[in-house]
Amino acid sequence: NIGRFATQIGSTGALGTWDTLVDPNVIPTPSGNIALGAGTTWNFQGWFRDGASVNLTNAISITFE
Repeated sequence: NIGRFATQIGSTGALGTWDTLVDPNVIPTPSGNIALGAGTTWNFQGWFRDGASVNLTNAISITFE
């Protein structure tokens, strides 16, 4: 499953951490918004800029019940 939370951009600030709220009923996908279903597994990963380079965070995998 692919979703992109392009509107949830933020700054890590001095502590280097960032969080966001995700509405499980409105997950953006290439074919439109969907709701997370019980028993589905999604992987989440952050994309960030660090000076002149662009990197990805370590991903987490979550199974929803």
